[in-house]
Amino acid sequence: MDVKLPNGEIVRDVPEGLSREEIIRRYVLPKKSEAQTIPEAQQPYQMPPVDIMGNPTDDTLAPVGATLMSGAIGTLKPIAGAAQFLGVNAPARKLQELSGQTSKIGGTAADIADFAGQMASPIPIKGANAAQNVVTQLAPKLAKSELVKGAVQGATSSAFNPVELGDKENYMDFLDKKLTDMGISAGGGAVIGKVAQGLMNPKVSDEIKKARDMGIELTPGQLLGFPNIEKKLTSAPISGSFVQKSLEDTNQQMNKAVANDALKHINAKLPEDVQAGSQMMEHLAEKVKTSYDNIADKINFLPDKNTIPFLNAVATKAAKEITRPDEREQFYEAIKNEFFTPLFENYKLNGKAFRDVESRLGTMANDYKNSANPFERRVGFALFDFQDGLRKELTRLNPEHAKELTGIHDFFKKYLVLQKAAGSAGAVNNANIFTPSQLATAARSMADKTKKATSKGLMMQQAQEYQNLLGKSVPDSGTAGRSAINKALGTAGEVLAGGAGAVSGGVLGAVTPILGMLGAYNPATKALLNTAVAGARPQAIQQAQPAISGALSRAVGNVDYTGD
Repeated sequence: MDVKLPNGEIVRDVPEGLSREEIIRRYVLPKKSEAQTIPEAQQPYQMPPVDIMGNPTDDTLAPVGATLMSGAIGTLKPIAGAAQFLGVNAPARKLQELSGQTSKIGGTAADIADFAGQMASPIPIKGANAAQNVVTQLAPKLAKSELVKGAVQGATSSAFNPVELGDKENYMDFLDKKLTDMGISAGGGAVIGKVAQGLMNPKVSDEIKKARDMGIELTPGQLLGFPNIEKKLTSAPISGSFVQKSLEDTNQQMNKAVANDALKHINAKLPEDVQAGSQMMEHLAEKVKTSYDNIADKINFLPDKNTIPFLNAVATKAAKEITRPDEREQFYEAIKNEFFTPLFENYKLNGKAFRDVESRLGTMANDYKNSANPFERRVGFALFDFQDGLRKELTRLNPEHAKELTGIHDFFKKYLVLQKAAGSAGAVNNANIFTPSQLATAARSMADKTKKATSKGLMMQQAQEYQNLLGKSVPDSGTAGRSAINKALGTAGEVLAGGAGAVSGGVLGAVTPILGMLGAYNPATKALLNTAVAGARPQAIQQAQPAISGALSRAVGNVDYTGD
């Protein structure tokens, strides 16, 4: 049968007996569905789905959008952090919510962008600089400290970093968390800033600079200022041998450094294959001989009208330090017999004759100076002063060789100090390798009482500098300090070995200090550490250091240490 639909359309050949509902289901609804279907080419463009921030949520664009949004969130956080001081928490909470969403979408890249946004925000930078200016005004000397600078940068940055607060937390809770964060950031900023300064623009003492310039590689303890504690480590089983070897190497480098300091006066230097100790002293003695031999044929001691008055004045001044008449007479008798009598035989001394006279006077002066009689020791110092006057006069009388003669004399005077140090009881028992304290004792023994009192004797200041850096020469023999160090090393090993089991923990506890010492005191690490601590940096790096140190210290303050 034929059926007319409500829209006027005639449907033919409809089976008999179908209900109205069945006719609609079969013939009306399918046509409506077809009418609503639009060809794909004719469908309007649909925007991709986005999140509440407008970021696309498809796999390709979502991370990019989240990362860009994170950077913007980061720059706004300091403003929200400042608002919290006024009791306004809504901006901080909203940014925290958005930050969490972008982190889920963008991942690590979004987190980095958030952090970079905080670092780039001008508010913490200006705030930290303003705080630094206040500290400078209140405590100028304190403000120069790198630790203080880093602490101020870290704490100020933390002040602008939002604190995460729960729904039930109030303003007092905010202050408690904020002060905690600022305290942690101040400490962390101080350490990070100081480390950055140490790496980029190290402030090292003049003593360390001199040691480095002279080719001395200091041990970790000497670089960091605890040489005497370091020496106690030498008693540690096995690992102590690494420390001892490193200390010995540094001490031998010191021996060669002072030898080269003496040799520089004659434009010479120790050969690389010459070892500290007996071999070095033999080399120096040979240099003394050849230096004088090479110039002996070129010079003469031919007095002019000023020579005798000058030498008489030198003798009179030297004799003033001799208080007893008997010793003063010994002094005058010595210079008469050893110098004036040979001179007046021909009223001239050639180079070799002068060297013989000077050498005999030096030997006599040294014998007197080592006398057990304090009055005779003054005779020795007086003879040294007269000998020095002779050298000066020889230089004046031979102006064409003045520079060479001055260098030889300066070299010889330092050689005498080194000879004394290498000949001391402790050095003799150590292959004539002397320590800073033995060098200081030798330099002091060669100086008169005036120079001793002012520490201006030859090589006295230099020896003291080495003693300050290297500490006392020989590790103390007491067991208290060493036992404490060994206990500390053992405890460190136990901590690192914790939880490893009784047997394995015991082994690790014993091995850990050994590995640690081997790592810290092997030559490669030692050289690297000396370069890192005392090496010169390019000017550009030095100039960039304050800005980078400040940025790193502020970065510590961008962390919410009290948040969940």
